[in-house]
Amino acid sequence: MSFEQEVFGVICSFFVICMIAVGALEVRNWLRQRTLISGRQLIIRLLGNVLLLLLLLKVLYGIYWVEYARESVDYFLKYWGNCVGLAYLALTFAGVDVYYTWKLRRQCRRASKRMSQHLAKISASFAPPSREMNQAGPKSVAGASLKRQNSE
Repeated sequence: MSFEQEVFGVICSFFVICMIAVGALEVRNWLRQRTLISGRQLIIRLLGNVLLLLLLLKVLYGIYWVEYARESVDYFLKYWGNCVGLAYLALTFAGVDVYYTWKLRRQCRRASKRMSQHLAKISASFAPPSREMNQAGPKSVAGASLKRQNSE
């Protein structure tokens, strides 16, 4: 076994451990209701995570043993073709997760915009009228502020 294979094996093993930790944290945050994602998006995210785990494990296995099996070219092509198909499926799940994330972001932005508009209306109703508005009326406010600047 070459040095490159050993290094790649260590890197893949590290990524597998990280992905398991990320999946566990996603589930924990969702169960404690610390996240805004829906249950559907959590399932899609976890399925994508599992597919990536399977892909990394298959690549790790393939790097170590399929290359040296030398059984047949047909087995080799089927194995790595299966890995490519698994990668395509994982990318599809990632794309769907991105779509749901963008959808959630749009919903949050709309809600935030509605909230800020509502708060602006409320704060405008509680704001005390300005002295210039009371003395000069609403039409001559600009003129009153100019007169004040010129007098200073």
